[in-house]
Amino acid sequence: MKTHDLIFSSRPKSSIAKRLLYDYKDLTLAPYGEYWRQMHRICMLQLLSTKQVQSFKSAREEETYLMIKKDKEQSCSSTSLDLSEMLVSLTNNIICRVSFGRKNSGPEGGRKNMFSDGTYTTFITLDWGMTELILNLKVMEKAQS
Repeated sequence: MKTHDLIFSSRPKSSIAKRLLYDYKDLTLAPYGEYWRQMHRICMLQLLSTKQVQSFKSAREEETYLMIKKDKEQSCSSTSLDLSEMLVSLTNNIICRVSFGRKNSGPEGGRKNMFSDGTYTTFITLDWGMTELILNLKVMEKAQS
């Protein structure tokens, strides 16, 4: 397996990505190598450090509170809620607030914003976690207490 690590660690090349992402200088599509390692190191030390992540705790808590409040209001007038859509919206709002200091004000639904790829991974994790809680009532009760 180690003989093919470098082959599988890089993304496939695309002429569109090359033009849009400054000749593959974006961290997500940069080929594995010295540049990618340096960018990864900078992101981990400056953007995703424990101190940075903790500094946005209030934004995460407020957005979660607003989502729950909105869901309670909708549940009174509707018989079902789309949990997937709620989690996508929550993730997007948190990332926009942390990045820009405000929520995404663009129209919802038809257009995706630049954070769609970043929010997708978080959304999938949240969706999986909620599914596990629903399937395991004892764990859900423990999480609620």
